Amino acid sequence: MLLEGCAEEISCGAVQLLIDETLFQSTNGLRRSLAPMLKNVGGPLIKDERFYGSAIALGNMVRLYLLGGRIYDSSDGLNFKRAEDLKGLTLDPAEPSVTVTQFTQLGEIKPIYLAAYPDVTIKANIGFSNDGVHFFPLNGGKPVTGRAADTFNQLMFDPLMQNFRLSTRTDFGDAGGAGEIRGVRTMVNDDIFGAPANWKTISEWALSPTSDIAKKQIYGKTEFIERNVYFSLAMVLKHDGDLSEGPVDYFKRHERDVIDLYLLTSRDGISWDKHWVEQDKPLLIRGKDGEFDKDLIVPAAQFIIMPKEYILYYSGANERHGISSRNWGVSRATLQRDRLVCQTSDDGNAIFKPLSVQQSFIGLNLDTSNGQADFWLTTTKGDRYGPISISGVDKVTRIPYSQFEREDGAKLSPKIGDSLTLHVRLTKARLCAVSL
Repeated sequence: MLLEGCAEEISCGAVQLLIDETLFQSTNGLRRSLAPMLKNVGGPLIKDERFYGSAIALGNMVRLYLLGGRIYDSSDGLNFKRAEDLKGLTLDPAEPSVTVTQFTQLGEIKPIYLAAYPDVTIKANIGFSNDGVHFFPLNGGKPVTGRAADTFNQLMFDPLMQNFRLSTRTDFGDAGGAGEIRGVRTMVNDDIFGAPANWKTISEWALSPTSDIAKKQIYGKTEFIERNVYFSLAMVLKHDGDLSEGPVDYFKRHERDVIDLYLLTSRDGISWDKHWVEQDKPLLIRGKDGEFDKDLIVPAAQFIIMPKEYILYYSGANERHGISSRNWGVSRATLQRDRLVCQTSDDGNAIFKPLSVQQSFIGLNLDTSNGQADFWLTTTKGDRYGPISISGVDKVTRIPYSQFEREDGAKLSPKIGDSLTLHVRLTKARLCAVSL
């Protein structure tokens, strides 16, 4: 795993995301910043539909699995048509949620589709499909967990640990009702086909202490893995049941009894960094007065990850959690890839842990459109090469090692596997990812 490989020397070779301070020996004056996602303009792409479900890429097509197992397909990611509904699973009629993920078995080409969904007892069930439409329940169609299974249930394959992960809700207080303290859990299973109910809980938590449950509760969470980092899309219910802002109002944006969407991060898939919840900085901002997503945000279970961008499909509603007469719609938001979390500074610096060279250049995902970044490299012998200064760019920048020069004019020429230490100074700039 990434954390283990980066304890002394970072030898992973791929893009390293700067979501926290794990990759640094030391920092001074840097802070984490969350990049705003750019919403699609012009209202919802699909009206009167919503997630708890998924968005997946099928070649050049996007497929949405929406509440009730309804499937929508699109060739451009913007214009959707209703397709054949999901079949074969007995969904809870009160909340017919189902999430779908894909994984490809070793040596196979076609993916298998994995589904997770609640039954009428509010316990999680799982199933699979070979075509993404016709599903077969596992465990004889019986639940594989105890309570709870409200909102999202997600079954996914973890390529880092080579096992399956199941995320669901769980109870910390009463099983629903006024005493409910909402929580979430993550479980793992090595063989869902041979032992579909053999789940081990590795993470289980509630967001707020008992004294504060009315102000902020975790409402549901899903997970995805990107660049060897675990991410979670976490819905947070604020001021549950507080309708003091007035009666039904489809224009006014409310701040109580609403659901915001936050990003959580983890290096090990067990311990989750809730920094952005604590800082009250949502990943996706609810809409303004009169917009369809002004009060509730419910995302697809995971991003669609493209070579250069992330696409998040989500559903929004124009009234509060406790108001049933609300209107839903589905839209999307985008962000340049590798820019979910960046290291930002007006005048700061950092020294990375030693990095193992895996390519002929250093790759930098940075934004110096209003400032400057200075980079230099040191070898295990203490020789310094650089600095190289970059300003006026807002993109991925590749710098061949040969452009780094020592004070005597000698050019840097590392071999694959050599160890280098990266030093950076940021002046009104942000750095989001690196690769050597």
